[in-house]
Amino acid sequence: MTLQQVMADRGRARAGLKQASRLSQEPRSELVGRHDRRQVVEGLGGEDLLRDRYGMRLQATRERWCALLELGISKPATLGFIDVRSGLRGLAEDLETSASTLSRNLRQWESSPTTLVRLGHQKRDRGRPELVVIQIPLLTEWLLWVAEAKAEFVVRPWGTLGFQQIRQVVAAQASLGLPPPSSARVGKEEARRLLGH
Repeated sequence: MTLQQVMADRGRARAGLKQASRLSQEPRSELVGRHDRRQVVEGLGGEDLLRDRYGMRLQATRERWCALLELGISKPATLGFIDVRSGLRGLAEDLETSASTLSRNLRQWESSPTTLVRLGHQKRDRGRPELVVIQIPLLTEWLLWVAEAKAEFVVRPWGTLGFQQIRQVVAAQASLGLPPPSSARVGKEEARRLLGH
């Protein structure tokens, strides 16, 4: 994945959040508030999901993944993108792990069937390209879906999911490692199906 591709995706994600904010007349921080971000991270960081579906057998690996998730929700506009300001070594120090272990994890997560991370590298005059941004695609998708679904409810409260139902869908689906529904306009019938009712 090139740096330009990851940055283009970041631009599209930010534009999507801005559009949801404009549609609903709600600030971005309300559409993906701390509670919303925390709930998505709890779903995507569940031990069963990480161990059984993503093959993260070691506790230390799961903790490293959860630390990345936390960085991906540090602010409402972060949207699953992590700026790596001091390169891989600096990020490894921040996560209190070795650079070689983190590098190995990131490569495995990037090449996994689910593509858990996308890495953006910047070429340097000498040596290997430097890691400058990490995206957690599923985190981005879920955060944008939450923002768009909340915006839909604010604008059209009839026939769309309410805030509580949005939280229920996140809890039910993200914890299985599933992507969000393809549309923020989820009707009551579709919601019942997603929630297994």
